Amino acid sequence: MEIIHIILGKANPERMNGVNKVVYQLATAQVEHHQKVRVWGITKDAQENFPARNFNTRLFQKKRNPFGLPFDLKKAITQTENVVFHLHGGWIPLFWSIAHELHRQNKRFVLTPHGAYNRIAMRKNRLLKNIYFYGFEKKVLEYAYKIHCIGTSEKW
Repeated sequence: MEIIHIILGKANPERMNGVNKVVYQLATAQVEHHQKVRVWGITKDAQENFPARNFNTRLFQKKRNPFGLPFDLKKAITQTENVVFHLHGGWIPLFWSIAHELHRQNKRFVLTPHGAYNRIAMRKNRLLKNIYFYGFEKKVLEYAYKIHCIGTSEKW
């Protein structure tokens, strides 16, 4: 079984993005424990300008449409077998598209929202989030095989 982490960014531990740092550390530790791991990053700049790592990283060009699923990412998903995908983040329109595609192809994924659903985060832009939740985010949660909460504040 292989694990493919999907993130916005490049899993660069030298950046100020906490999710990218967590994914880098998680993938590194999983490889050290003899797991087969890859990171797929969705980014505006597909240049590989990050430090060496013990796992394979593949970059996909982000589309202008926030829901736009890059064709090469869709193709890459189709070509996988015996994989558990791991999406990192919440309230990301592209993740709705990815979750929909994974569900359509009967592929399992784990979702780690990284604090996106904690009570404090949920209060910010409450009305907009409620509308978006019932239109899109709820499906991401329903399609997820497992949801990985990294803190008790995310449990409801």
